[in-house]
Amino acid sequence: MRVVVESFNIDIEADLTEEHPKHYTKMHIIYKFKGAGLDPEKLKKAVELSQDRYCGVSAAYRKAMELTYEIKVLE
Repeated sequence: MRVVVESFNIDIEADLTEEHPKHYTKMHIIYKFKGAGLDPEKLKKAVELSQDRYCGVSAAYRKAMELTYEIKVLE
């Protein structure tokens, strides 16, 4: 999409079981973009393509647990 960003980070929030073997039951991905004049629709489309089509890790995790995400634009 040729979007120029100043910085990009991903934070993960997850729920872990108490019992052994411990495993994740829920994961929430927070995509953080920083830059001036970023188009939120282009960022949304890029993240959706990654989540729904291109990211094999997300596809595997989605089969094992609830996987959600959000996009934050920092200026």
